[in-house]
Amino acid sequence: MEKMTLFVKKILTCTIKTKSNTYLRLWTLLELAILLSLLHCSSTVFKSDSNPIQPDTSQSQSQKDLDARTTQKNPEYENQVMINNPDSAARRFYSENRQAGFTDDNKQFNYFVNFLKKYDTIPHYPLNISERIVFNVQDQSGNSVPFAKIKIQSDSKLLEVGQTYSDGSFIFHPSEYPDSNKYIFQVEKSGTREEIPFWRNGNRKIPVQLKTQRSNQSEIPIDIVFVFDTTGSMGEEIARLKATIELIDLNLSSLPKVSVRFGLVLYRDREEEYVTKLVPLTNDLEAFRKELNKVEAEGGGDNPEDLQTALKDAVLNINWREDSIKMGFVITDAPPHLDYNQSYTYIHAAKDAKKKGIKLFTIGTGGLDIQGEYVLRQISQYTNARYIFLTYGDTADNPSLPETSVSRHIGANFATDKLESIIIRFSKEEYFHATGKSLSDVQTYYLAKKIQTESREDTLKKLFIKGFNELIDFSSETIPDSTRITSLPLFTEKTMYQENSNILSSFLEKSLQEWGSFPIVNREDKIALLRDWKYFHQNRNELELVSRYANLTGANYLISGQVEKKKDFTEVYLRLYRASGGETLSITKLVLDKDFEL
Repeated sequence: MEKMTLFVKKILTCTIKTKSNTYLRLWTLLELAILLSLLHCSSTVFKSDSNPIQPDTSQSQSQKDLDARTTQKNPEYENQVMINNPDSAARRFYSENRQAGFTDDNKQFNYFVNFLKKYDTIPHYPLNISERIVFNVQDQSGNSVPFAKIKIQSDSKLLEVGQTYSDGSFIFHPSEYPDSNKYIFQVEKSGTREEIPFWRNGNRKIPVQLKTQRSNQSEIPIDIVFVFDTTGSMGEEIARLKATIELIDLNLSSLPKVSVRFGLVLYRDREEEYVTKLVPLTNDLEAFRKELNKVEAEGGGDNPEDLQTALKDAVLNINWREDSIKMGFVITDAPPHLDYNQSYTYIHAAKDAKKKGIKLFTIGTGGLDIQGEYVLRQISQYTNARYIFLTYGDTADNPSLPETSVSRHIGANFATDKLESIIIRFSKEEYFHATGKSLSDVQTYYLAKKIQTESREDTLKKLFIKGFNELIDFSSETIPDSTRITSLPLFTEKTMYQENSNILSSFLEKSLQEWGSFPIVNREDKIALLRDWKYFHQNRNELELVSRYANLTGANYLISGQVEKKKDFTEVYLRLYRASGGETLSITKLVLDKDFEL
């Protein structure tokens, strides 16, 4: 390339010297300028083939800090290639069979709050969910009570009405009502009513017990509505549902005492063949299949579609049954139009869905951008559902990965490439909640194993730091950046394992010191508290000690837990406590392989 440039310069010099006519000189200069431009373009193309041009990722320092925190503290997505955006839930997994998965933003609540803050400049409608309280309504035997009527008041003003989901839960966000600090929670089911007061800064999880037994329903109604983007790029998802709707129905209809209905809300955009088209809920599978088989993917092209009108129809104009499991699956690869100035927005739809007990599971497919994901995750989190990502036909290479000492074993956050598997899975989960049972799951945990290239000390530090990150991500309340966190020794009920517990406690504290800036307690206090910690654990009353220790150190939060020795491995259950009141905010499980010697 350099030789070519020198050659052109020589031609240019000769031309200027030899041409006597001014116009000829100018014309020649123009020709050479064009030639140089073409050579430059050729050079750029050559470079892009061998070394792709990277997008500009320059950020402010505050943005970089948040990037570091949110990336580091989401271990669920490690060892995965990212799609579109570094913080997108959709990733290309190294395994070719793992092309889909989901994120539960109510489980990783603190992480989700940080995600919303980080991308707050993306076009969206605001919904302040930064404070959250989860109620669990139970009968006098401790069984969950689904479909109970809920009212929340403050100073005699009615703030919210709704109903419990199939697991007896109801979510309330005090941050939506900044002028209120004290509330009344009222629940009613089968003629029995209960009222309890609660406070904005009180516990994040509140059990509510009705003085009655839950009644067994003779039939469990399940209503499932597919809210489908039917523009041109959605052909694969539509074809998949057509091919598998019978399989979905067979899997759900085989459950005892169940009544399943399916419905459709199809949507495109303005100036298309239609904006929305509704197929009412029906238990006639053949009639539903006929309607589904008519659906074709056409149109689109401007990327955003009219999702807001579709959500309005799905929530307000579909014939949902009372006291039923209500599930909407919103499937799209495009963000919504927010430039139509619609009076009914996706925020209205999410609030109305919550009021009716409808869970809106949102599914981002293909190359959905970060704006689309932001909106879909707002909707699914607010309605106590999940955000699901599908990346059909977009697998990554499967490179040879180095052996790792700490790996994440995922049970609940399963991965699949089948849309029907996701629908069946979550529908069964809701059904089992409503019947008072649970769908068996392999527990999620971090496993540490011995490898030749890493010392025991480094592996343990890595294990604990991953555990700390998950505790913070999964906290049931928002953890401020300025938080002071400290630790208490790990406890074991068996004296013979006390030495192992002491070793792990030492690494717990060292890892905390490397993880961030935390208070330090002098040795005398620590020894005294060790005796107290054992006493309070044996008496199942750790709240008092947590508060005492937090007051001593000035910490806002405290990390501790318990060690259990099994036949082939050692388990560590880490807990994050709030200093004020001692409430447990999150729990995570760490496992040491049998070959990992302490």
